[in-house]
Amino acid sequence: MQLADRKSDAYRHVFETVVSDCLEEGLVGGLDFTVDVSLPTPIASSPSPARIEMLFRIAGDGPLRHGD
Repeated sequence: MQLADRKSDAYRHVFETVVSDCLEEGLVGGLDFTVDVSLPTPIASSPSPARIEMLFRIAGDGPLRHGD
């Protein structure tokens, strides 16, 4: 079995377990379903130093300084 197949099997197992648990708890009815398979578009392959600094400020860690 290839790695991709094992990953697929692992994701399928997690998905089926979560759906089963939700059915048992009455969180879903199991009659209808919707699937969204859209993939997010990446903004950039690697963030710029200015973007990294902005993200640290948003997180409340202050500005990013070289050597910190």
